[in-house]
Amino acid sequence: MRNNYSNGINKYAKYAEIPLRLGLSLIFIYDGWGKLTSIQKTAELFYKIGMPMPDVMAWVIGLLELLSGIAVLLGIFTSIAALLIALDMIIAIYFTYGFKSAVLFSRSQFEIALLLMALSLALSQSTVWSIDSIRKEKKSGRQERLFKIKTR
Repeated sequence: MRNNYSNGINKYAKYAEIPLRLGLSLIFIYDGWGKLTSIQKTAELFYKIGMPMPDVMAWVIGLLELLSGIAVLLGIFTSIAALLIALDMIIAIYFTYGFKSAVLFSRSQFEIALLLMALSLALSQSTVWSIDSIRKEKKSGRQERLFKIKTR
């Protein structure tokens, strides 16, 4: 027998990804904007950490973070945007810390948390308050109408 607490909390489960989307998107919009508005400093930092083509990568990473952050915030192509953010975090961890286990876990907890947040969003379905859910509803409504027409 399920208790009332479980029943009460389960009705809000569809809203679980909203704080995740909000937090992740605001961080990446802020960081992407910061990289783009200080592009020379970003390129210099990328050069110092050994990233190839630092001038180009400063623009690529800045735009990726800003646009992916906006996409996650709006809930449009959320899975793709979240996968791009996860890739961004893997690149950041590699060039900043390397993949040495002792250093990785002692210095990159924030980046690992962002990576895991992005992977969680990539694997979830955008359900509420998202453009993805509106597109899904319109598509399913269209499919239902087409099915009714064909079966008549």
